[in-house]
Amino acid sequence: MRGGTSAMFTRALRTDARRLRPHLFRMLFAGMILGSLVVTHIRSLSLGAPGLFFFSNILWINLVLIVLAAASVLSTAITEEKEEGTLGLLMLAGVSPLAVLLGKSMTRQFSIVLLLVVQFPFALLAIVLGGVTLNQIVSGYIALAAFLALVANLGLLSSVFCRRSGTAGMLTLLGLVVVLGGGWVLRPLILLVVIVLVRLLGVEQPVLTVSENWWSVGPIWFEDFFGGLPGGLSWIAGVSDWLVVYDQMGIVTRLQTIGSSGFSQSPFSSGVALDVSVAVILFVIAWCVFKPATRDSLGGVAPRGLVRVRWWRWPRWLGAGRAWRMAIAWKEFHFTTGGVLGLLLKTLAYGGFVVVSYWMQPGSGGETSYRSCAEMVMSVLLLSMAVEGGVFASRVFHDERKYGTLPVTLGFPLPTWRIVLEKLAGGALGLLPVIAWFWIATRIDESVFQGLATDYRTWIVGLVYLVLVHLVVLLSLYVRWGALPLALALMLIVAGCGFPLMWLPATALGAATGSQDVMVLPVIYACGAAVAVLLAMIVLRLKSVVAE
Repeated sequence: MRGGTSAMFTRALRTDARRLRPHLFRMLFAGMILGSLVVTHIRSLSLGAPGLFFFSNILWINLVLIVLAAASVLSTAITEEKEEGTLGLLMLAGVSPLAVLLGKSMTRQFSIVLLLVVQFPFALLAIVLGGVTLNQIVSGYIALAAFLALVANLGLLSSVFCRRSGTAGMLTLLGLVVVLGGGWVLRPLILLVVIVLVRLLGVEQPVLTVSENWWSVGPIWFEDFFGGLPGGLSWIAGVSDWLVVYDQMGIVTRLQTIGSSGFSQSPFSSGVALDVSVAVILFVIAWCVFKPATRDSLGGVAPRGLVRVRWWRWPRWLGAGRAWRMAIAWKEFHFTTGGVLGLLLKTLAYGGFVVVSYWMQPGSGGETSYRSCAEMVMSVLLLSMAVEGGVFASRVFHDERKYGTLPVTLGFPLPTWRIVLEKLAGGALGLLPVIAWFWIATRIDESVFQGLATDYRTWIVGLVYLVLVHLVVLLSLYVRWGALPLALALMLIVAGCGFPLMWLPATALGAATGSQDVMVLPVIYACGAAVAVLLAMIVLRLKSVVAE
């Protein structure tokens, strides 16, 4: 087992050294540290203890880096072997499952740990700047290392279960939302379940007494809310107590505590012990289920499309059928967005969300209650639309790039612009359910949509999102996986460094004209220039790929 682990470790290290994505992550981190130093220098002119501010920024930057790495790099350890059809060869060569897991996962963790080790001397500069002790720095990096072990093994378990890297990344991201969100995520879910139970029981009054800060008051709100309900809901008190303890042991609370002045706790906290323990449990689970979970992937790449079984046959109209006149759009619609079946499932999911959201409103809530519900529904649908668009942008050229067929696709007897437009049209069909239900939500309360459309901040967010989509498409031509997380990280760096530059002219225009609407003009010019540059880079990259 030791020889197999060493061989896998060496192979993975050499492979990562030849890939572009790990080096991009290192460059990304260097840019984040530089931006943090600039911001710290600016704040030191007006505030004291710049070292504490600088060290806190480094902690949160590392947390963001670990989350991005977990959703893109750490969650593809085993799925890469499945997709390339080499997992069966490893098993045939006598490499044990434990050696595969250690060799594939530990290498990637080792690369990220190196980033933490290399930046440690720079973190010591915070002591010189003032406001930070050595105990704080050691505690911060120990907490980050324990959290890295947790998310790495979460991604490893997702990679063992899933066939494709994209699915493993999404599953890991969902797990990270729960781990990082804690009570902020779990309390709304419990609220949703309980409100449904309350409505089914016919008890309306407790719903009307929900506190505005229900997400932060913990057990007090749960006790007040469920005090007058009939039996069967007493379990909420125990769950609320557990959520409070979970929030206190989470990495977010731990970093906030470490980044505060006067920190004197031990570096090895209960949260560190919890992260390490859960990481070990996740690794053991991945080891135990490795063989049954990967049995179908030992023979090569799993087939695409619906799997036919003897006792069930899918209707013909759910399948891909004959190719359309626009064959590339047909291919994108059926094999990238999920086809007719995916369209129906998303229509039912979004429709159920809209119907349940309005059904859960109290009967005497009045116009204000339905207005707040319309705002929530439209916000969630817009966020879903943005997520779907970003995921599709990362997959526009993904399959062709992955399997080396992009030069063949661009070599079709069609103009390049038409090939790209057909790809976009096929993906746009997958957005029809969320667009349709968003339009229905706007009909319920048009004033909410009008206020959203006339707000200058909405246009700023839309323009920034347009730049993000083009950046995702560009990065998908360079990296095999992780184009969307990498683009998000780059946008955070650029937005963080460019915010002061954009805010000054926008504020000056607003003060000169007396209107906030004109504050969007500098953003329009900047985003327009960025989109033009990104489009030119996409075209140049496509030409270079065709010439390969």
